[in-house]
Amino acid sequence: MRGKIILVISVISLLAAGYFWWFNPAKVLERQTNKLVNSLNIAADDGQVVRGYQSQKFSSLLDDNILILIPYYEANNDYDRDKLVTSQQAFSYGVKSCQLEYQILSVEFHNEEEASVNAEFSAEVVRKNGKSQTEAFAAELKWTKRGSSWKLSSVRWER
Repeated sequence: MRGKIILVISVISLLAAGYFWWFNPAKVLERQTNKLVNSLNIAADDGQVVRGYQSQKFSSLLDDNILILIPYYEANNDYDRDKLVTSQQAFSYGVKSCQLEYQILSVEFHNEEEASVNAEFSAEVVRKNGKSQTEAFAAELKWTKRGSSWKLSSVRWER
């Protein structure tokens, strides 16, 4: 009897620890960032259906308006989700492949509803003509909590 009680307490403790780890806000933001990066990765053999599905995943991670701050000053602006999704679709159908890798440097919470993920990225894009371009950059991804989910609200990209 005593062994069963210890087993039940152990299982409950493990489940509670797993619950708190899985729903830890920092872990949630790490998973959201991973989903974002995966939605931008395009394999050379991905067809139009897969690329369209990637756009749907990308769209689900975005806030209604997203502030983009990048070294190309003409692009610095507030964009609505639809415009960014359309741009992502045009990009995904216009390249042969895109491989984006990242390493999270920090997750910072500004309050209960705003947080930033700072990460280093490296990207390799292969165009349909076979030419390849690589770039490494750091970015701050700002996430805003909308209801029960975190949405990307701002990107600040630094070389």
